[in-house]
Amino acid sequence: MGVASSAQELKSAIAPPPMFKALTLDANNFLPNPLPQFIKSLDRVLDAGGAGSVEQINFAEEEIGAGEDAVTRIYKAVQKYIPKKPQVYT
Repeated sequence: MGVASSAQELKSAIAPPPMFKALTLDANNFLPNPLPQFIKSLDRVLDAGGAGSVEQINFAEEEIGAGEDAVTRIYKAVQKYIPKKPQVYT
């Protein structure tokens, strides 16, 4: 098995805490809202009913693309969506 790494810096008018909350802590609930065409499925791999649960997000690669282009498209969609729900992600 190999390991690959890359870094990409994107500028945003949205503060880091709401972006982190939406994209990391609440990704399984958040991502289907701004990106319904990009989400293929959300699967619970290990369900402990809270902390310790593992969920897998499968993207429709044919819709979103791959690599840094996909990351940029997701990021831009999220930037447009978060201001519409400020009470949830602040």
